[in-house]
Amino acid sequence: MFKRAFLVSLVFVLVGCETLPTANSDSGTAAIASAAWFSIPTPDRPLPLKFLRAKGEGKSPAVFLVHGTNGPDARTDHWAKFFNERGYNALIVDFKTGRYTGPQDRDNLYPYPLIERAQAWLAQQPSVDPNNVVWMGFSLGGTLGMITEQQPWSSFVLFYPACWNFTKTQQPKPPRYWAYHAEKPRDKPTLVVWGKDDEYGEDKYCPEMLKLMSGPVDSLAIENAHHGFDGNITVSFKDSASPTGSSSLRPNQAARKAAEDKVADFLKLGKGS
Repeated sequence: MFKRAFLVSLVFVLVGCETLPTANSDSGTAAIASAAWFSIPTPDRPLPLKFLRAKGEGKSPAVFLVHGTNGPDARTDHWAKFFNERGYNALIVDFKTGRYTGPQDRDNLYPYPLIERAQAWLAQQPSVDPNNVVWMGFSLGGTLGMITEQQPWSSFVLFYPACWNFTKTQQPKPPRYWAYHAEKPRDKPTLVVWGKDDEYGEDKYCPEMLKLMSGPVDSLAIENAHHGFDGNITVSFKDSASPTGSSSLRPNQAARKAAEDKVADFLKLGKGS
């Protein structure tokens, strides 16, 4: 069971049991651009998902893609396609729609029931090996990957996870993220990736976080890369999760390619189709 680490005052009451649906068999073979969103029930409101089924017969590994504060975007689509071309099922979750609008009310998100429901749905799919599911998170999704229980995931790929929030040098702030999450031994292989020019101070704080971590942990710091380097938009914004109180997203195709190569090596992926 996932730990309720924050917003413990929120209580969800679920009466009875619901049967989770099975993905349409042809939805995963479609290109990511045409894959349809659908919803599954959760304690508060429906949870939107997008699923790409791995080609071929039998069970294949899967990747569970968790977006940043901006919600699902070109990054989640890109990595879903990247993994799907390498024989993986890919599930994109949407924890944003109907739950928060941006950094200013992001703490309204209570992710644990959503993670549990989405993971349970994914494990039921005939094409999915439930013992080989990778958590891949971006910014907020990377943060959640740090505080989520390591079972049932096979490994973690965490892109620019706001490392400052997991160091002992952070400024006093509401009890959302704590250094003990970093100090807890990692039982599953974990890759942390960040850009050296990230305005969340990742190049200072991610090495500090890594020093607290133990277990099978790997990392990649990319030159000339900012937050959201693997996306396709440039935007500046305010965010209390940043030590400076602000940040920006800036795409960098060369940085994304370096990250792709590292992820492929870390997970021993083959070449894309």
